[in-house]
Amino acid sequence: MEEELYDCPCLMKKDMENAENILAFLCENYSLEGFMEQLDQLSSRDLKCAYCLLEVARQKVEKKDILYDIVEVEKLMIVYSAVAEKYILAETISEGVGGKLKNKLKKLLQRYHG
Repeated sequence: MEEELYDCPCLMKKDMENAENILAFLCENYSLEGFMEQLDQLSSRDLKCAYCLLEVARQKVEKKDILYDIVEVEKLMIVYSAVAEKYILAETISEGVGGKLKNKLKKLLQRYHG
């Protein structure tokens, strides 16, 4: 699934991957609240793109190259969770993949909460 998910020529994703501060990049180019407001209106393709972008952001933040504000990390994780859940439901992905996503979220939040 990961190869299929990330094998795209998305310039926004590439720019974000090269950004020094992922959360600042998202704030400048996307509104995390906007993801939540538009979630039910996204086409399946746009939903996949949103999920992919937020998954890359989550992975970069998880590497913890820089220390991010916990409130901003939690905001990202709330939006990521909502988009991931919607994406998983839309794609009818197996329960096992959903469990892996939950474990990733728990692991990241545990790092920031001590």
